Amino acid sequence: MLATIAYSSPTRRISKRATARSFSLLLLAASASLVQGTTAIRFTHHKAAAAKGAVNNGITSRNASFASDRRGSGGSGGSAGWGSSVDNPFKMERPLNVFGRPLTQCGTDPMTGFYRDGFCNTGPADGGSHTVAAVVSQKWLDYSASKGNDLRPILSQGCSWCLCVSRWKQSLDAFKRGELPKEGVPKVKLEATHQRALDVVSLDDLKPFALEEGGGRSALDPAMGGPIR
Repeated sequence: MLATIAYSSPTRRISKRATARSFSLLLLAASASLVQGTTAIRFTHHKAAAAKGAVNNGITSRNASFASDRRGSGGSGGSAGWGSSVDNPFKMERPLNVFGRPLTQCGTDPMTGFYRDGFCNTGPADGGSHTVAAVVSQKWLDYSASKGNDLRPILSQGCSWCLCVSRWKQSLDAFKRGELPKEGVPKVKLEATHQRALDVVSLDDLKPFALEEGGGRSALDPAMGGPIR
């Protein structure tokens, strides 16, 4: 009996030490897992906050990029810097219209423009090239809706809107095919239409649909950049 007790006691002590060691290892592993999880959560939170801040800063400071670009080009107003927007997808192209003059406002009721500043500005982030300063008609709104671009919930006849140049060309092509009457093609404010629209359509395409501004002057008049008659 004594021999048995003397023999089994060390085994029990070893078993208890092994159990305690295993329990300690489990606690250590659980603590490490908790720290790792907490670190991952904090990293994800800060990463999301940084991404959100970058987007907000890019949007709210987009107009300031004009001044920054001008400073980068020596303040001379030259073109250096305007096109170097690879590092900032929210940077606008230089705001010039189809005549190479400063872009005028398209409209603010409703507020239009890819950057929602009332101008048909564009930049690398503007995949649709919202560069045509158009005045829409009900015929065009109905036609556009039939093509999957229903703007009727936000626009009505006579509204000014920075239209994707491809959508405007779609209407022009439909007119040429006889599918849409001429009045169905949106009128164009040439002075407010960005020069990048000319990457897709020509000035000769736009001029027949130029809107006559107040005072009876047409965008086709020489003073407005049109041909001399």
